[in-house]
Amino acid sequence: MAQTPAPPKEDGTSSRVRRNLGQPQFRKVTRNAVPIPAMPGETTLTARRRQIAREYWNDLWADLGELYTNADRHPIARLCSLHSLAMVGKLGAQAQGELRQLEAAFGGSAAARRKLMVVVVDQHGDAVGDGEPGEPIDMNAHRERRAAITGKT
Repeated sequence: MAQTPAPPKEDGTSSRVRRNLGQPQFRKVTRNAVPIPAMPGETTLTARRRQIAREYWNDLWADLGELYTNADRHPIARLCSLHSLAMVGKLGAQAQGELRQLEAAFGGSAAARRKLMVVVVDQHGDAVGDGEPGEPIDMNAHRERRAAITGKT
């Protein structure tokens, strides 16, 4: 499996230098650069699923809104709807594959953003969100968030 390029370091250099001249560079995307549009089809969801989908919608648009066009709203809404189904435990195996593909296409994970060669930065230009590769993830915070959404402990 091919490795994805390493994100740039703080000084703007990369840990891996390629010799080819046409090497694509990581694009810096500023968080909260565009206003968050209304989510199409959210009124068809149940209240619980609407809350989950809306939270994911807001997170995606806040971080990566610069990358998206108006035409991307509908596939991203489908991604958010599938995500809400997964969070309430009602997503089938086939739909899980669709969810993974949409997440990869729209930068819904750290690995997807690396493949898209995107780094999310705040207004000051500091990288946010993903941390350094290999940095431990706080799973207790993840479990607490999921328990709050699903109502299970």
